[in-house]
Amino acid sequence: MFIFNYQDSILVKKWTGSQIAGVWRDFDVGDLLPTPGDELIFIQELDNGKEKISIYSWFDFGFMMIAESGVYHKINDVAIVGDNRLRIKYFTEEDAREGQELEHVLTSVKGQLLISED
Repeated sequence: MFIFNYQDSILVKKWTGSQIAGVWRDFDVGDLLPTPGDELIFIQELDNGKEKISIYSWFDFGFMMIAESGVYHKINDVAIVGDNRLRIKYFTEEDAREGQELEHVLTSVKGQLLISED
């Protein structure tokens, strides 16, 4: 993944690292947290075929993981729905066989994306 800034009508290289978030299937960019700038939101594939959400933010000269979710069988959709609120749609292994999609809202708390109680 290569990241560029657009400054004064010029495209400027910001980051051209060789790897971020391990192996990932999809990503989005958005303003999830109250820190300056947008965050990168990855659906990361794990070795066991399951998935998790990983959130990265820009710090000085590189990206740093600032939060991650628990493990899911299959994440179908991710969307920012407010400040520090991320809605995910997913399948459990049993629900995937029946086509039953589930959803909940996650918030970032001390490096973890936790199910929101409200």
